[in-house]
Amino acid sequence: MLSANNPEFRFCEDMVQWNLADVDGRTTQGGVRHLIVGCDPGRMSWNPVTGPLRDPWAAQGSLWLYSYSSGSSRGVPRKLELKGFPKTSVFHPFGIDITYDPRDKQYRLFAINQGENASSVEVFTLSPPPSSLNDNKIRQQRGAVEATYVKTISHPGIVSPNGLAIISPNSFYITNDHALTRRIPHVGDIAHVFETFAKFPGGWVDLIEFDDDDGETKVTRAIDHKIPFANGIAMSPNGQTVAVASSTGNSVSFYRRNATTNHLKYDSQVDIPFHPDNLAYDVLDGKTLYASGTPFYPDLIKVSKGKKVYSSSWLVAVSPRAPTTKDEHYREARKGERIRGNGLFVDLDAPIASHVRAPLNPKWAVRTVWQSNGSGYSASATGFVDLEGGKAFVVGLYEPRGLLQCDMETGPREDRDASTSADAQFVESG
Repeated sequence: MLSANNPEFRFCEDMVQWNLADVDGRTTQGGVRHLIVGCDPGRMSWNPVTGPLRDPWAAQGSLWLYSYSSGSSRGVPRKLELKGFPKTSVFHPFGIDITYDPRDKQYRLFAINQGENASSVEVFTLSPPPSSLNDNKIRQQRGAVEATYVKTISHPGIVSPNGLAIISPNSFYITNDHALTRRIPHVGDIAHVFETFAKFPGGWVDLIEFDDDDGETKVTRAIDHKIPFANGIAMSPNGQTVAVASSTGNSVSFYRRNATTNHLKYDSQVDIPFHPDNLAYDVLDGKTLYASGTPFYPDLIKVSKGKKVYSSSWLVAVSPRAPTTKDEHYREARKGERIRGNGLFVDLDAPIASHVRAPLNPKWAVRTVWQSNGSGYSASATGFVDLEGGKAFVVGLYEPRGLLQCDMETGPREDRDASTSADAQFVESG
């Protein structure tokens, strides 16, 4: 078990894959691959979601680049320089996402910032491009990687932002997790806890559109109903589907996206065997959705208050089932057969099968990728699998040991799935 050498590379809430597909949407094969990770060692002093709101200046958050390849064992994370970011502002990153801007031929990174007086979204450009981060530079750790500050997006409608999904260089979806926030004077903590544990549907999803030139920001409701503790959000690679996690609802809802208006129409829902945090689509197959979180929220609150050392972690892959008749489902349920593929029971090899804690779903299969009681890795917030790269990754909201990397089984892609992994190791910063 490794400890991070740099105390800043800890308590990481979100991460995104960078340039696993090129600007035209074509899948990149082999070579060096990259993650951008958002971490915050000050989370124990400042977190509007789990609390507390004690001291936003105790420690600042940061963004990190992690580069790897299918043949390498473990890379070394590099901290991104936040070039031009206002020194009078704090930086506490939550949800992050990346897109390519063809106008400037640059990558834009959007990061939710849980600021001192209000939350906002920070916009950066990344340089150099991932194609220039070759193997030699990775080995030698040469060359600065910069996130150049572009602007801060703030608006009265951005109340309790948690996750975001980019639509274009000037528009994105954002989840607001609570209507009753901890920032409300005097009663914020009590009201926030009430909304959380009552599973009150106070969260929602907004569409944010902004103009680079005049600075105008437009906020409109993307979904016509409220969601209990709306958390992670992800858009499928083809842009047709948007998934939204409900942490206290222990579920993920899928919406069909209108490409003209960007309005989201409800399609279906799947129960998750834990409180889901962030979501991530498989960049390559475009259908599998990864969800990560913790099965017992009170433990997470205790960890945030320093009253408990760790909280359980769970990462699942949610994938659409092929059409199956009701008779086939009935026969399998009665016999408890170990049927793969179209069968209902696809998670029998997990230490705790997903269907033990969540009802089986005829439309969606939920398969465990990785789980821990927390001693192995605590408070998982984001996780996904890069099958082509042969790696699985997890970051933890209150995990001090940095990034967890698992080497997956090798072999042709069609012969593998995201349910088994081996050789888990912690990635430490230099």
